[in-house]
Amino acid sequence: KKKKKILLFKKKKEYEIKECDWSSDVCSSDLLKTVFERREAVRLPVKERVELNLSRAKRILSNLDAMFTPSEFGRTFFSQLGVPAGRIQVKPWYHDPAQLRKSINPSQPFTITYIGRVSPEKGVQLIFEAFARIKSSVPIQLRIAGANTSAYCLELRRKYTTQVVMHKVEWRGWSEIEPLFLSTDVCIIPSTWIDNTPLSLVEALSYQVPVIATKVPPIEELVSDGENGYLAEYNSVNSLAAAIQRAVTDKDHIRSGALKFPKVNTCREYTSVVKNAYLSISAPNHSAR
Repeated sequence: KKKKKILLFKKKKEYEIKECDWSSDVCSSDLLKTVFERREAVRLPVKERVELNLSRAKRILSNLDAMFTPSEFGRTFFSQLGVPAGRIQVKPWYHDPAQLRKSINPSQPFTITYIGRVSPEKGVQLIFEAFARIKSSVPIQLRIAGANTSAYCLELRRKYTTQVVMHKVEWRGWSEIEPLFLSTDVCIIPSTWIDNTPLSLVEALSYQVPVIATKVPPIEELVSDGENGYLAEYNSVNSLAAAIQRAVTDKDHIRSGALKFPKVNTCREYTSVVKNAYLSISAPNHSAR
């Protein structure tokens, strides 16, 4: 079934909500303009669309009985949008690894794995730029696991088909995650936006895999620099290269299993909290807004 998204139009000084099937060619820029003209409508300027969507979000969020967010940053963000602070519960994401036994061969090159969507906001291009600046006499293995059919991804694959300088690059596409986590030294999450606790971060920590990541509030809540990961400054190739270099230098320490990791919720623990919240909301004595 094709997904639909909402567009905002203005006609005769009144706002209308219409639907557009973004999976069809109708929503390409030229044809979309034709559709607008046929309906005697114009797409609102960005500022007006943002203001309308923000107003709508505040109206909906202020009427919630309960909200779950995976970080304290999320609590602050949503409370500023009107959710009563007492109705927000912080509960990081969960993951239940089937096993924790690593399968790294001692002779295996130091391996860094990216798992997730290969798109600009995820900062994947920064990984390659950082690898090009690493001063190491020993090759590092980089694995990219995620959808690889976008124009952005195809361009990266064209430029870095099998290697970056002396470092090997392996494009995995979508893959089963457990074998990846069990055979990597570290995972890398170079987000170029404030990612509200990436699921790949929680998964990595559940497998006790250290993370090289951008220093943004939600990530800093779970990653302690030098303890269970290596933090890099936001959107800084040099800082990311330095974080990668530190991880490579700590290879023996990482493989010894001596790092300390925060506890990750199990699915049962997470759903128990959600269940209790629903029971509380549906209770006969629950106070009305």
